[in-house]
Amino acid sequence: MADINKLIEDLNGESLDVRIQAAQKLGELGAKDKKAEYALRDRFRIAEDQVELEALEQALEEISLAAVVWAHDLRNRRRNQESASTYAKSLTVTQTKEAVKSLLWLYGDTPPPEFEWNDREGELIAIGQQVPEVIPDLLNVFEGNANLRVILGEALSIIGFERPEVGAGLVPLLRHKDPTVVDAAANVLSDGVKLGANAHEAVETLLELYEGSDGEWEPGEKALVGLGSGQSHSAVVAALVEILGTRPDSSETWTMSRLLGWIVKDSGKRGVNTLLTLLHHPIPVVRKTAVGASSWCLSNKTVIDRLCEATKDKAEGVRMAAASVLSSCPP
Repeated sequence: MADINKLIEDLNGESLDVRIQAAQKLGELGAKDKKAEYALRDRFRIAEDQVELEALEQALEEISLAAVVWAHDLRNRRRNQESASTYAKSLTVTQTKEAVKSLLWLYGDTPPPEFEWNDREGELIAIGQQVPEVIPDLLNVFEGNANLRVILGEALSIIGFERPEVGAGLVPLLRHKDPTVVDAAANVLSDGVKLGANAHEAVETLLELYEGSDGEWEPGEKALVGLGSGQSHSAVVAALVEILGTRPDSSETWTMSRLLGWIVKDSGKRGVNTLLTLLHHPIPVVRKTAVGASSWCLSNKTVIDRLCEATKDKAEGVRMAAASVLSSCPP
């Protein structure tokens, strides 16, 4: 069976031919492995070449009717976004704000029908990407209108992939008194929106709430993993390491190891490289956490070699963690 991680790496490589071949093979695997479908969807979101888009769509068609309907819908929304983007460029900021207000006012407190919202969402996304001054207005509605929160969250997650203003506006909502707003903000962050200077604050807040729930707060878990395996990978890992550095060497690292392990797993080759760096980190509690996260990478010889070295680490906690992980390694 083809190595799915290698196929996902090829799917995002530089060669168009290799990307298309990887898409075809992932399409064959997608019905049995959700990871293949998620990778195809992620690539479809950012692909621009028409030949590649058609190959991706065919691959999704191999997986399920729902997957190919999603692809058709996304292509239609892209066309709407292009039209709305051209329109937004012709308006002043004030005019754009009024256009957004009027568009949302149409629905009052009632969510629009899905088929109708698909067109409207494309317009909002295009406007938000072209005129970031409207993002605070969208966030205000997202916070205050429960009926529009879910569909606005979908638009904000796409806008936030390009515009860090979305992530910056969502982080304060993680401290909101209404837990449904907190969950909704975490769900948008989980799509891997771009974080700016407040990346550390985002990770610190999410981690505090997640650990406070004894690891049961699913939106927070998904947000940390989604941000850590997305375009904010380096910033999120740096924040986790900084937070770990304030904790004693004897502290419990199971929760942090699990989070880091999922980030590594979902980040492909970049994640493995990050893990190898952390396994050599000067702070013992960071090495111990990285050792625990290594359980996702036991098929990687370099990781295994480093774990073997860790059994001779100066820190007892690191040695014990390495021995435990290696004991579960297949022969």
